[in-house]
Amino acid sequence: MLAIVTDLRDVDHGSVAGELARHTPRTITNPRIWWEKVSEVRALGYAVEHEELTVGYMAVAVPIVFGERFGVGAVSICAPTFRADVPRFLQLLNAVRHQVEIQGALSGAGREPA
Repeated sequence: MLAIVTDLRDVDHGSVAGELARHTPRTITNPRIWWEKVSEVRALGYAVEHEELTVGYMAVAVPIVFGERFGVGAVSICAPTFRADVPRFLQLLNAVRHQVEIQGALSGAGREPA
């Protein structure tokens, strides 16, 4: 989710973060900390979550960008924490993202309606 919301700037932070449900002891439920994480994801260009949704699993995600539109979607890899290889996952995700963005450009995705 963080990879998708990174382009939300002019919104009420409380309304977006809302009630953050705790799934594991590592789940971020404080809206201020959640928005700090969003800022970090913006700077990095990708999101990593460590056992925030499921104990024993982590995920890496990158946003999909079509034209000037940011955050139209995301691709991610989820794996058992002990097998996680963030640099390798980023390499694979960026390759997938690149292909999806090329296909989006070829199909006209991201253009403003006429």
